[in-house]
Order: sequence, then C-alpha cells, then structure tokens
Amino acid sequence: MIGVDTYARQEPTRVTLRQLVYFGRHMSEHKLLKSANYLRTELPVRLAHRLRDLQTSLPYIAVANPHLAAIYADYWSAFNAFRAIKPIETMAENRAFCDLLRNRLRPADVLFRISDMGGGVPRNVLPYLFSFAHRAPAARQQLAATKYFTGTVQEQVRRARPLEFSTRTPLPVGRLGLGCPLSKVYAEYWGGSLDVYAMDGYGTDAYLRVGRLGTATENVNVQAAIAVDAK
Repeated sequence: MIGVDTYARQEPTRVTLRQLVYFGRHMSEHKLLKSANYLRTELPVRLAHRLRDLQTSLPYIAVANPHLAAIYADYWSAFNAFRAIKPIETMAENRAFCDLLRNRLRPADVLFRISDMGGGVPRNVLPYLFSFAHRAPAARQQLAATKYFTGTVQEQVRRARPLEFSTRTPLPVGRLGLGCPLSKVYAEYWGGSLDVYAMDGYGTDAYLRVGRLGTATENVNVQAAIAVDAK
C-alpha cells in the first residue's frame, strides 16, 4: 500500500467554482462515479499533506498534547481508510463511499483559545487591533528604522544572543505593531479566522479557528481590511 510520503509528494488537484457549476449542470451516472473517484484519489493526498505538516512543522511536545494528538489520530485514521478504497465502478459502491464520507468527515474546524489576565486591550485600541494603518508612534518609528525582518531561526538566535555573533548589520528589535494584523491575514489565508475579545483592565481571549482538511486557501478578505484602515 502506498505510504504517506508518496502521497505527500503529490500536489493537490484544485477545482474552481466554474468547473463545479459546469460539471453539475447535467448529472449522469458516469459523472457521479467520476466525481466519487476524484474524491477517492484526492482526499489521501490532502490528508497526507496535513499529516506531514504535523510531523515536520511542530515540535514533538506540541503533538504530544492530547488534543493535538487526537486530531493527528483522526487524520491518520481517515488517511488509512481513504487510501484503501478501490476504484468506484458502480452506484452501490458510490453509496458505500458516501456513507464513509459522512462518518469520517466530521465538522472540519479546530478551535484554539488563548486567554490571559494581563489587563486586556484598551477600548480605544481594540477596534484597530488588526489594522496595519493604526499603530502607536513608537511602533511607526521602529518600523521606519527597520531595514529587514528576521526570517530564520539563526537570525532569531542572533537577536537573542548578540554577543555570540559578530555582524555589521544590526537585527531589528522592539515592537512594530504588525503582529496582530499579520496573524489575522495568515489565519484567513489558510481558510481560518482570528478573533479577539478583551475586557479592559482584566484580560483577553483570542480564538483561532483553522480548517482540519486544508481545503480552503487564499481566503483573504481584502475589502474588510481596507474598511478598517480607512476608519
């Protein structure tokens, strides 16, 4: 049986809304079977990509978390189930495949909640928390003086331990006011969401929602971001 590495090396086959509309105009048994076989071959590829991401992108201690471990187990179980399915040739086999989909593909979101009791976010700041345009003067000055951003582990280590590394180009330090806006952009790009609820003087709750199957990408709400910055 083909392993997860082989599937993870394959690129997902994407379809557009136009393709789906055109495909579904005149349904037939042939088209239903073709659609079922597309899912049969595509789901193991997408699940393998997510499994490989969990295996290589997160430290072991993160995957050892019981909640993440349960998610990983669900991915692995679904991957094993879908890669074992043989080509679907009859409507009876298609119905059995649909039943398997209903049982396997449970609600496709994972929700992370991060809470603190650090005093919350001031009411006058909260509406612009995800805005690129509204930043504190100190952050603007720091951003203007920053020539480039650290993008590698080595650069982060050099910034944390500058005496151990000799460099003529100082690494950027301080706060730039871009953390929250960029986090929201990344979350929405991968088909998720990021919401923050704060009680001024008490604490903050942040909710990060991400898709379990990785089926949504490039989902950035540009108009909403422009509307926030225009206020």
